[in-house]
Amino acid sequence: MIGATFKIIGFFFACFLFLCIPVKGKPLFDHLFRASRPVGRVIADGAEAGLDKSRDIGQKFFSNSVPKDDSDEIRFRSASHKRTVKKNYSAIKEERESIKYDDHTSEDQAALEKTISEY
Repeated sequence: MIGATFKIIGFFFACFLFLCIPVKGKPLFDHLFRASRPVGRVIADGAEAGLDKSRDIGQKFFSNSVPKDDSDEIRFRSASHKRTVKKNYSAIKEERESIKYDDHTSEDQAALEKTISEY
């Protein structure tokens, strides 16, 4: 285990020294970077497009996750009692939206909206 660690450290330093060799006044790393930059941009653009697509799919998934039926009936059965509970999902949603957060001032709200619009 310790021998493998020393091998990895030695390999790292050997690669580092190899990439520092000057060729035409610049390190070899600069020449390799210049040659691989277009491929890196293509890969980065593809990854960004994939992330955007997955974000859109996730937003659609969660926006459609609200139950279409407005109420749900839940029955509890136990040895001691029987009862029925009805949940009204639209009332729960309205209650969540109506919650006001009094911890911040109007200046805080304006600063937050400015930050969001600039982002």
